[in-house]
Amino acid sequence: CIVAAIASVAAIASPTRGDSVSTVHFLSEGWVYTPTLSTSGTQVNSILALKIDGTQSGSNIESVWFKKTGSTWRAYAWESTESQASVVKFVTDTLGVSAGTQDRWPIAPASTAASSGTLFTDGLFHTDAVLTTVQSSSNPRALLDTLISAGYRAAALLPELVDVEHECSQNEVLSIITSAVEAEVTAAPGHEGEGVTAMHTALSSLACATLCWDWDSVIAGPICTGCTGPVAGWTFVGGPFENALHCAVTCSYSATITCTYSRTVLTTNWDCSTCICTQTKSVQSDLQRASTFYLTPPNCGIPPGYACPGGPNNSGFVCGDADAPGPGLSWVGWTACPCD
Repeated sequence: CIVAAIASVAAIASPTRGDSVSTVHFLSEGWVYTPTLSTSGTQVNSILALKIDGTQSGSNIESVWFKKTGSTWRAYAWESTESQASVVKFVTDTLGVSAGTQDRWPIAPASTAASSGTLFTDGLFHTDAVLTTVQSSSNPRALLDTLISAGYRAAALLPELVDVEHECSQNEVLSIITSAVEAEVTAAPGHEGEGVTAMHTALSSLACATLCWDWDSVIAGPICTGCTGPVAGWTFVGGPFENALHCAVTCSYSATITCTYSRTVLTTNWDCSTCICTQTKSVQSDLQRASTFYLTPPNCGIPPGYACPGGPNNSGFVCGDADAPGPGLSWVGWTACPCD
């Protein structure tokens, strides 16, 4: 039980900079789990769980943040009075998540952050008078489900049920999940999916081997594998505009490029067997590019009759120019999985 590990919420308030949102997401029983990575981009430092199946009612807990401090995990939760988008904003601000990875969140951050959350354990806020009843129940999951259906401030999500229902060590389970994420985000080409496969094996070897029945799928990606284009050449947008500081003119162009993304999906079946597949999806992105063309001094300014060239002075592009297909939660547009 993690009640003994409770500490002040102030311990999470000091932000670090340069953290990122992982490309690996876990889907389980109506919850999506999104890990965050430390500045190095290779170590998991927290996991944000959001309820996404639309069955919330009353004051149900809809957002839970598992934060790693050393080798220990502590959970903080928010009920439905604070939006999930505002919770995403709080986590983003607290960790200093880089802007370039914020589109990987299942929900875009709100403009205003939520409160710092309340310590959470075994499906309830740690100050809840009902907590000891749940912890001593012969069927804590059923009791939690009853409370949730009645609109109570409760949540039945996997890491908490590990502790109170399956009687496994929550720290151990979260550490196994963490290892899988870290293996995926650092996987060499051709080795995608090995981390989540190892995770499944490790979880199944625990005393609560039935844990695997609770997972729906793990999605690693999307990862851009390459782009082609421009699809219809470069289109002139505007200019020339004088760039007096550099004795130059600026012209603007646009083009459409097509980028292909890949993601690995591991699905756990009811009998604990697994199926793993790789899906691809092509996405078209509108690329805007301004180019500066330098003139020969002393003829600064825009020469009479000057016309912008037919394309930018740098017509190349990289995956970073593309709009990624979200955090990998949607199934729309991806190639079929043999697991389906």
